[in-house]
Parts: sequence; C-alpha cells; structure tokens
Amino acid sequence: MPTGCRFAPSYEVLVIHYLSKKGKNEPLPCPYAVLECDLYGREPKEIWKEFGGDRLKRKIDLELGLFFFTRLKKGGAHGSSRIDRSVGNNDGTWHEELALRSTVCREIKKIIGSRKRFVYKSNKSHYRGRVSWHMLDISLPDHSCDHVVCQLKRKERNSVESGRGDAGVENDNGQGVKKRQRTVFGQIKVKIRVTEATGYPSEIILFASQV
Repeated sequence: MPTGCRFAPSYEVLVIHYLSKKGKNEPLPCPYAVLECDLYGREPKEIWKEFGGDRLKRKIDLELGLFFFTRLKKGGAHGSSRIDRSVGNNDGTWHEELALRSTVCREIKKIIGSRKRFVYKSNKSHYRGRVSWHMLDISLPDHSCDHVVCQLKRKERNSVESGRGDAGVENDNGQGVKKRQRTVFGQIKVKIRVTEATGYPSEIILFASQV
C-alpha cells in the first residue's frame, strides 16, 4: 500500500470488489491492496518478510496483516475437489482453525462467498517459540474462481500460557527456544521497618516460601 494508506476491507468488499473481479479479469479498485503470491509455495515467515510484514509496527496494522490472491492446490486423484494445504516441500501444513462460514451481501441478502481460518504448523521439530502464523481464506461459492483471497497474520504469544509451553510455534530466527520454568510460591510474609523519628515505614521486605 502507498505510504499513509491503510487497507481495512470488510469480507463483503473483498469478495465483490476484489475476488469476483479477479475471476473475471476486471480491473481492481486498488492494485496494491491485494497482491499475487503462492502462499503454499513457501513458509509464511518468508512471505511475510518479502512483502514488508516486518515493517508493520502498529497494533492495528498487525491485526490487519497482509492480503494476497493465491491459487489453491488440488490434492488426490484427477478431478478431486480436496484441497492440499501442505506448504513447500512438505515443510508444514495449514490446519483448519475455524469451520466454514458464509459471507453475505447485506444489500441483496445473499451468500456471495465463504471463509475459513487456518493456523500454520511446521513439520520441523526445532520450530518452537513465540510466533504463530494465521490465515483467513476467502473464496467464492463452490470455488467458482481459481483464486482465493487470503489474509496472512503474524501473532505473538507469551512464553507460558495456562501452564503450557509453546510447542508448534516458532521464534523470529527459526531456532528453538527453551521453556521457561515457573517458580510457584506459597505463603508470603511482609516485614516493615519503621523510622522511630517519623513513624513512617522506611523499608518493606517480602518473604516468600517456595512450595
């Protein structure tokens, strides 16, 4: 996108003004907003870096992510409708995170597309860390267009969530990270030292007994 512009479309806009026009080879409203890229050809971190994802710093820009046109890969026997979600040379797979949902045109009250959410899982065992990759796949009804619109997002998580580690996600340099050990404390005691002249506390000391 040009400097100073932010692309924040609704699902309806993506279907009507981008995906439908792409299928008909019609001019797009903004050719810089949704770019062409094979999201199944390489790992998401490579695509993110190449198309300027690392330059997104504001929270709102990270939540919007990057938008792409990509072609789905058909798997199985000839004529099969099954979609192959593997990436590259079987480096990883986009796993379905949220079931199929319909996109409805509010003006005509008609279903004009569908969308699914996916999370990327790498087959490389050393990919562990605080970064996970998510993709929203928007398609026309019955996949009547060879292309889909995909919204790619990079998300960070805390090193410890609900007492669990970060298996299945990677850090920024693709290297593994060690799990942080949590120390659980039981009883906490407070000791307060008071200055005799003023009567006000001069020092507060916390004691924690480990369980």
